[in-house]
Amino acid sequence: MLLRALGRRLSAGLAALVSAAAFALAHLVLDFQSWVAVPALFVVGLVLAVVVQRWGRLAPAVAAHIGFNLVGVIGLLIG
Repeated sequence: MLLRALGRRLSAGLAALVSAAAFALAHLVLDFQSWVAVPALFVVGLVLAVVVQRWGRLAPAVAAHIGFNLVGVIGLLIG
């Protein structure tokens, strides 16, 4: 929703950057100890925003987010 709203007012690139920053900071609000992950989360948010912009649908980005989280959970369980 944020990306779409920003896309009405900003260029696609700037909308993706702002949306990615919000994505990263939202994770920081949920767990302040994760501040070291903010740059990586920003990159993930940027990739997800570009996916939404390219395909014009949210489903591919949701699937990518699920995959990203799944890899992280598996890494925690194995590691």
